[in-house]
Amino acid sequence: MRYLFEQPWPLIVVLSCLAAALLISGLRRRKRSPIVVAGVLLAAAVGVFITATLVTTDREVVERLTQRVLDATVPLDAATLQQLIRPDAAVRLPNGITLTLLQPLPLELAEAVHRFEVTQQTMRSLDVEVTRPGVAIAHLTVRTNTERSGAPAMNTSWLLTWRQVDQDHWQIQDVQWLTLNNQEPPPEGIWR
Repeated sequence: MRYLFEQPWPLIVVLSCLAAALLISGLRRRKRSPIVVAGVLLAAAVGVFITATLVTTDREVVERLTQRVLDATVPLDAATLQQLIRPDAAVRLPNGITLTLLQPLPLELAEAVHRFEVTQQTMRSLDVEVTRPGVAIAHLTVRTNTERSGAPAMNTSWLLTWRQVDQDHWQIQDVQWLTLNNQEPPPEGIWR
């Protein structure tokens, strides 16, 4: 299904090449049947393109929403963060320890962005896997710049667990902080 909905170009190229080869063969031999088959293959290639354009998969939705969360941090858009992150979402370290948050995660995140004077967040990589219907895991690596004097850019990696709340709404349910500058994050986190 991925080659039909998310990465249709290989299939479109194969169908188009076969159609071109059959068309050339039919014209050279002056036979109608290869030309008809070429037309059917070309129509199938167009159909694949239209289908891929019209259908949005859960994986594509979660990719876009993950980018929206990142975009909502600089400039800060607390309303978007509250819409996309469950208030009871937990933040866990790689060893499974859950960080203690003093307020719901969207508010903690907004406060941390302000406190650390975050000026830019850039997604370096993103890989999304839909593990079962309505649940997806996003693994992302982020580069964060701050206005703090002498503070180097931070590179972090995260696992976000997304859950589909209803037909058109997904939210982050769980956050696992994997690395801070290619090392395990500190046990107390950087929230305080």
